[in-house]
Order: sequence, then C-alpha cells, then structure tokens
Amino acid sequence: MNKFHRFITTNTRALTQSQLRFITNRKPRHSEEYLAEKFVDERRMQLVGGDGGDGCSIFHRDRISAFGGPSGGSGGKGGDLWLRSDRSMMSLGNVKKYYRAKKGEDGRGKFYNGKSAKPLVVTIPVGTRLVCDDTNEVLTEFRRDGESYLVCSGGLGGKGNMFFKSSLNVTASECTSGSPGDKRFVRAELLLIADAGLVGFPNAGKSTILRALSRAKPQIGEYAFTTLSPHVGVIEYEDFQHIAVADLPGLVEDAHQNEGLGFKFLKHVQRCRFLVYVCDLSVKEPWLQVDKLKLELELFDEALPDHAKIVIANKLDLQPARDNFEKFCEEILKDHPSLEIVPLSGINKTNIESVICKLREVFDKCEKSEFDRETPWWRLEEEDDKCY
Repeated sequence: MNKFHRFITTNTRALTQSQLRFITNRKPRHSEEYLAEKFVDERRMQLVGGDGGDGCSIFHRDRISAFGGPSGGSGGKGGDLWLRSDRSMMSLGNVKKYYRAKKGEDGRGKFYNGKSAKPLVVTIPVGTRLVCDDTNEVLTEFRRDGESYLVCSGGLGGKGNMFFKSSLNVTASECTSGSPGDKRFVRAELLLIADAGLVGFPNAGKSTILRALSRAKPQIGEYAFTTLSPHVGVIEYEDFQHIAVADLPGLVEDAHQNEGLGFKFLKHVQRCRFLVYVCDLSVKEPWLQVDKLKLELELFDEALPDHAKIVIANKLDLQPARDNFEKFCEEILKDHPSLEIVPLSGINKTNIESVICKLREVFDKCEKSEFDRETPWWRLEEEDDKCY
C-alpha cells in the first residue's frame, strides 16, 4: 500500500465527500432516478413586470426662493421581464416558478426623476416552447441560442407635480402613482431537439444502442423503464457531420391516453427529423411491435408515423431472435414496405457500422422538419469554424 492509499484509508472519516471526491479525482455516477428528477421538461411560471415608480408632490424651498413652485419629479419605469435561450442549459430544473422584475425608483424633490429599473433576464434551454396558461396559445419557440422574448413589460412611472405645472396652474400639487407591470401565467415546455429518435417498447435495447453509437452513457438494466428521461448522443462522421440521436423512454400501449410516461414521452418525438423503430426479436411475434408503435404514434399525431424510416432488429445475439429474423423481415416488408430493416446486436456491437451508415443515408435524404428550419445549436460551431 503506497502513501496515497494509506492517507485515504486513515483519513476518510475526517474528510467530507467533496474533499474525498477531489482527492480521488473521480466523477460521480448518478442513478437514472436522480437524473429523471433533475430533468424537468415542463414548468408553470408566474411572471410579473416591475411596477412604475410613484411621482412626487413637493414644492421647492431654499434660502433664496421661499416659494419656488412645484419641484416633484416623476417616477422611473419598471423593469421589463425577458426570456432568453441558453444552449448550456439542458433542463428546466433550475427555472423558478415565480419571477418579478424590480420596481422603478420614486420621484424626488429638487426636480429629480426616479431611475428606471433594469430588465430581468431569465435563461431557459434551447428548444423550449412558451405557452400562455390561460388561453393555451403558443407565444414563441426558442430554436437557437441567444433568442430573446419580451414576456412582461414594466409599468410606466407616475408623474410628479412638476409635470402638471403650467401658466394656468403654477402651484400644482397633484401627482400620480406608477402603473403596475404586466402579469402573466405561462407554461414552459422543453421539447427535445434531435435528428433521430429511437422509439420502442421498454427493454427493447434503445439505451444499449445509444451507448454503442455515441459516447452517451445511459443506464442499462434487465428490467422495464430503465430510462426515465431522454438521453442524447452525437455521432461524428469523417466529414465532420454530426447527427444527434435521442434515446427516448419506453413506449407502452395507450400512451396516447397518457398511460405510462404518456405525453412526457410522445411530445419529445415531434421534433425529431426522423424516427427509428427498435424491436426486440427475442419475444414472440416481434413484428407486431411495429404495428403497435405506429398505432400509438398515429393516435397522438397523425403525421408522426410518416417520420419513421428505419427498423432496427435488435438482440440477434440470442437464438430466439435469430429464429424470428426471417419471419420478421417478411412481415415488415409486406405490411410496411417503406421501412428499411437493419439487423443488430446492441450488446455485442455486431453490425453497428451498418446502423451508422444507414442513419447517415436517411439523414441526407430526409427533409428538415418544421422545428429544424433554423440551425440547431450543435451545428452552430461547425458554421463558425467554416467562417475562419
């Protein structure tokens, strides 16, 4: 045992967890339940603009002018409340439920007007949709990094008695209060932005495939609903093209009626450029999985089944899966001729190169979705590099 390990074993009780983590230099591995708790994709917020400052009613007095007239200044404008997208944020967990901008300063004597309050800027992740909670109207969608949207305007400042002074009213004493800022109840919905979405039933091997395709490290287990929150991995090609692949939580029957993870899963599928069905061929009659997946997507949104382009026949390392593969291909080509079948063993990474090539082939052919008209954040760096 060297000096380092002897120091660790003899001083573990005296060290805190953060100090011990710094010494061992190991990144902590969080559980899927912890990551799902931290990944918040919907937040209801109350947003209030700052109130305007009140006007002042006062008369000027000094040693040379005992009756100087009205000298009360007007109040400052209240602060505006802005929302700004930030690509470094991946969840709405750090977004609070209540925000209120500061009030403008009140007017003062000696002809001093109040100072306007600074605007309050709240950062939210890229891909967030802002919906009015009262009318369910979509206010805006943040598709690029740095986009801003004015949610609540600050109130106007009140007028001091100096404002009401005129040739007919030289001793004006009235003043007005500042107007209140706008108040809104909004709902922020984070919709995952990815090029390809892995869709399948629980324990179909989606997380295993994502680990084989990219550097993402979703949790893997031999039980259903191992993945409780979406994970995104990026495939890098030799021509510097990047394709973002999303591992979405397992779909169950009647998901369109909010069964299981329900809408929490299905709304993330809408922004994917194309979908990939992942089927477990080791079960009985695996070709029925495609029909059930297509039905659930169609009942939620009629346009979603048209986005499916590839079917991954997974778990071919098992003998029952190899026995069902030939029958699986016949049934899929007969009922769904537009889908392309790719055999795969995700745990052994067998034929993983064919999956990567097929994703690139479909990516080049597929048109941009309505949510992908603007350049996503993961491709902004590529455009910046081309400018230099």
